[in-house]
Amino acid sequence: MDRAEARDARSFLKLFEKTLTQAVLESEREEPVRHRVARIVKLARKATDQSHLRLPEAAFLNTWVPPAMNLVLREYGVTDPRKALLAESHEGLRTFVGGKAARSRPFPFDKKWEVEANAIYRRWAGPAEKAFMQPCPDFAVREPYRIVIEGKYFRSGSLDVAQKQLVAGIYEALFYLGVPAATAAGRDWGYEYACLVAYDDSEGQTLLQAWQNIETLRTRFWDDANVYVIVIGQTRAEGMNVAAYEVMFRALGFKSFESHKKLRHPDLRITLYFNRDRAGYVSFAVYAKDIDWFKPTLWDFKSARQKKDEDPKLCTVVPKAGKEELAFEDLLKR
Repeated sequence: MDRAEARDARSFLKLFEKTLTQAVLESEREEPVRHRVARIVKLARKATDQSHLRLPEAAFLNTWVPPAMNLVLREYGVTDPRKALLAESHEGLRTFVGGKAARSRPFPFDKKWEVEANAIYRRWAGPAEKAFMQPCPDFAVREPYRIVIEGKYFRSGSLDVAQKQLVAGIYEALFYLGVPAATAAGRDWGYEYACLVAYDDSEGQTLLQAWQNIETLRTRFWDDANVYVIVIGQTRAEGMNVAAYEVMFRALGFKSFESHKKLRHPDLRITLYFNRDRAGYVSFAVYAKDIDWFKPTLWDFKSARQKKDEDPKLCTVVPKAGKEELAFEDLLKR
């Protein structure tokens, strides 16, 4: 595989992650995602032409993913983004997609990864028209890179349940990537990269936690398996969540942004600690001597959220909601 192209494809997916995350965050400032999804589902179930929005997962994916990908494709100079994007629910998304994402020929297996071999054999031995399945990811990109996209909408569950869902999601994305190329009925199938898009709507943000616990493998998932993982968590009332900050830090060129450790950037001239609590609230600890670096128009000054930050030599700051990127850009320019 061309490693230069792989780097470019990863940059493409990073921009998609940033664009999608920002779109979700902007929407959440007006209405929580779970409320909007519930409203979309309720209205779709009463409509005759909204079958692609009648389930929560479909409502989330089909509302946010196509517009975000459309913007990224335009940014990359694709003259007709609609033709470049395919979808499982293509009939309801004609504004954004040019056709169905399904493989043109059926395949002996499907994406389910916890299926007994005997059950598969019984399907093969049954009616010929049902022996094979037609692979169909949620979305597929045909240019400038060939990418299959599988989506998940995690509504609730323990950390153990979230871990299983994360594994299943990554597996399903890789399943589609591994299905051989095929051409039939004027449609071609063949992809080089995969992407999992997941939104964590659970109260405990357990899916996000499951991903953060293994996020050190992000690079290996890409380098070794050609799969890019995106997990977006809920936005807290006080501003962006951890995942959104991580997307922003990557975009701004931070070299390191581990939780409870110093932020590292070539242009950051002060010491700033990136903190989060178990509820997902983000804050930053800074030495009191550097507090003048933080403009009141961009930052709020908070009481310490962790015992160790109660040291009088430290102060706790949080960017104002909606001004997170401006706040950090200002720090880097000073």
